[in-house]
Amino acid sequence: MNKKNKNIIVITLISIILIVFIVLLFILNDKGANLSYVTLRTNFYDIYAWKYKIEDKNVIEFSEKKQSGDVDGKTDSGLIIEKYYFKALKEGKTNIEFRFTNTENGSSLDIKKYVATVDRDLKLKIEEQK
Repeated sequence: MNKKNKNIIVITLISIILIVFIVLLFILNDKGANLSYVTLRTNFYDIYAWKYKIEDKNVIEFSEKKQSGDVDGKTDSGLIIEKYYFKALKEGKTNIEFRFTNTENGSSLDIKKYVATVDRDLKLKIEEQK
């Protein structure tokens, strides 16, 4: 195999790797488009916790909850930021209601309402109702 053929093979392999990398980037970036989240504040020392209810579970579903801040109760403030992630399932619109509920007696201290809209490309947008 001469030097010219080796160069062609190397250039071809690099091109294939680059194309695969770009396609993977596009796929991974597109998967995140059907996710959206709601950010809520809570406190490590509180007996209250956020609980959510999705009106139409055919349009969106709960994906995961991520917490940041004082998740171990190591500061006086105990502030925790919670992100509730939801995934689009099909085109449509639904409501999400969050209640800041007492874990001991079930009473609610606060209620937050959101509208989740999913377009035909399964892009999810969540907006708080005022």
